[in-house]
Amino acid sequence: MAALLLHQACEHLYQCVIWSLNLHGPRTHALDELREIAEAQDRRLHSAWPRDTPFERRAFGCIRRAYVEVRYGRNYRISADELTWAMERAVLLQRVVRDICRERLNATYPIDLEAGHAIRA
Repeated sequence: MAALLLHQACEHLYQCVIWSLNLHGPRTHALDELREIAEAQDRRLHSAWPRDTPFERRAFGCIRRAYVEVRYGRNYRISADELTWAMERAVLLQRVVRDICRERLNATYPIDLEAGHAIRA
């Protein structure tokens, strides 16, 4: 169940950045497609889910497959190491998405983050 929730969190984060940058987004739950679209919009997102080693690719694949296999399959497996690493990546993804969205929103509607209100022109 943790892998499914992690999939949904990452899905929402990718949708958030796609919608913030484009004002529209794809209707898909496919994490690999969302990742590809979002990374094409901002290269900083590449750091969240590296693909350099078999372990990194396998761990992402486990999270990607979780959307269907956790709910409908009886043989879904993810190791503790893969889940721990994937959770760390999701935290990094959240930070990168937050920064990208803040930059976009601030460029559109400048906000004094310390004061918590809009900057009047």
